[in-house]
Amino acid sequence: MSRFLIPSLLIPILPISPLMATQGLEKSSEISKDINKGIISNNFNKESTDEKVKENYTLEWKKHEKENKLPTMSIQWKPSGEKQDFKIIENQNPKKSLKEKFKIYIRKINKEYLEAKLLRLGNAVPTANRLNEGDIQLSVGQKSSISDADYAGGTGNQNYMAKIDLGLNDDMMLGFFYANSDDPLHASLDGYSEHPENRWIIYGASLSWQQYESKKIRISLNTSLENWNVKSGGCNQYRCTSTSPNIFNSNTSPVENNNIVGSISLPITWYLSRKFEITFAPKGVFLPDSQGNKNGNGKFYGNNFGLGLGVTYNPLTRVKIFSSAFLPIGSSQNSFDKYLTFKKEPIFSGGINYSLDSKISFEGTLTNGFGQSPATGILTLPSRNQILYSARLIYKPTNYSYSDDNFDSSNVDLGGLSVSTARIINKNQTRVRNTITSNNTWSSRIDWGSSEFFNFDIAIARINQNSDSSNPLIDKYHNPGELYIRGGGKISIFSQERGDLLSTSLRVSGGRLMGNGWVFAEMSNTYSFNTKTSLNINPKMSSSGNGNPVSLGSSIIWQLTPSIAFIPETNIALQESQSNWTFAIRLSPTYNTFIDLYTTNSLSFVDTGQMQKSDSQSYGFNFGTVF
Repeated sequence: MSRFLIPSLLIPILPISPLMATQGLEKSSEISKDINKGIISNNFNKESTDEKVKENYTLEWKKHEKENKLPTMSIQWKPSGEKQDFKIIENQNPKKSLKEKFKIYIRKINKEYLEAKLLRLGNAVPTANRLNEGDIQLSVGQKSSISDADYAGGTGNQNYMAKIDLGLNDDMMLGFFYANSDDPLHASLDGYSEHPENRWIIYGASLSWQQYESKKIRISLNTSLENWNVKSGGCNQYRCTSTSPNIFNSNTSPVENNNIVGSISLPITWYLSRKFEITFAPKGVFLPDSQGNKNGNGKFYGNNFGLGLGVTYNPLTRVKIFSSAFLPIGSSQNSFDKYLTFKKEPIFSGGINYSLDSKISFEGTLTNGFGQSPATGILTLPSRNQILYSARLIYKPTNYSYSDDNFDSSNVDLGGLSVSTARIINKNQTRVRNTITSNNTWSSRIDWGSSEFFNFDIAIARINQNSDSSNPLIDKYHNPGELYIRGGGKISIFSQERGDLLSTSLRVSGGRLMGNGWVFAEMSNTYSFNTKTSLNINPKMSSSGNGNPVSLGSSIIWQLTPSIAFIPETNIALQESQSNWTFAIRLSPTYNTFIDLYTTNSLSFVDTGQMQKSDSQSYGFNFGTVF
């Protein structure tokens, strides 16, 4: 039997060999580096009062009797650094266990995540802040007009966006984005008998390159390169057969151009304190000065230059308040009115960013800037300069997430059918549900526990039945056989598991049917009397240019045996909706799988369909799993 020697530390805190420590130091995650370095520093300095790492370590050489061979790599001794966070926390809490010290350290990291700096103060004014190497930030959102448009129907002008930011290294951040707006011009144009259609589709990339950094100031060079598809006239609506004039020439045919545009800015951010910062950002935007086709050209925005100013204040750990202004200078023109007169207008933004946890944050803004990209963010609402509201969801998947709550991972939420439960699925869990009825209406939905307090969901469905003849939304909500997709998110507000009186959550989703956008919102409230019986009461509403139904959902989940539950549900009509009911027997072969056998007269179990009644009774089954 071969014999060889393995060096080991005299006073180990964790069972980590020097080889494992070296490997841990080589991990790409900065948090993992800090934790591993801190632990090694703790091992090497357990009996030392000096905060610096000792250069000489006492080793005890022991015989190892196993036959397996060591990996063919040499042991590398590396100093763990000086005064690292974990070491400081250890010295401040000498009587606490290593597990308790680790919790304190992770809470410190979580607080830093919650206080993360903002990358932008609205779309017009960037900051010099950037992501750390390896970090990722995803954001989705929309801007919408507050007042109704002059054209009939619709909920006003919306501009939807999605963006991903990547920390390439500690000095450089790369971004990719997409935005879409396809509503007619907001104001009635002088001299036009019809409302011209208007569509902006923008996609591109941005780069933020840090030029200077100190404790009090950062300077960055930000650029973007974008493709801007501009369409005026024609028709952009669902199954549209009509047409409309364009704003660039007198011909009735639409004008559609792809334009390469871009921006450059030099944001300078001063950190006056931990809670307060000021940004100054000179910016240039390069846009076409005309649009047209073979029938003629018309005036457009042209190049714009200006100064961006912004402030950010953190009154609370989770809350950031910001405001900004972009002031165009010289001959810049970033707005036009109902007379198609181009002019320059300052772009103002003010909003609140709230961090739900270390991974999820929400941002609400009031602004008169309509564009959603670095180049178009300085433009007002086409045909009218007015205040808009903006809502944005920000997700940081690379941030570490830690909770003191130890939930039982086997205590999963299987959900309801036409009435939801307030519980969200646990972090990193996935729930898949599939429903099919006797009239071939079907749906599939996936929920994902993206963080401690938030779930993402996406559904794909088809309604193959007609609504009841008395439905206020008949011929306004769906066409039988039409396939549609919806996406949403659910926030846990209160939880009986965390000691609250009841569980409450808010879910919002969006999608299109018949070419119309439908936004659905539901406040789910669940009270568990015991492990066998729970009551759900859910006010819900939906909004669209075709209607605004409101109803109240209620259900009971009664666990008859560990594997059988009875679920009666009803949705009571309150406004532009119809009352309906569902009865289901749930069979659960295992704790995380289920099969529901049901009968219902609900039009659909997906969002707005829950508030409508079908023209006939149907039967079906709903099955799924949580993993």
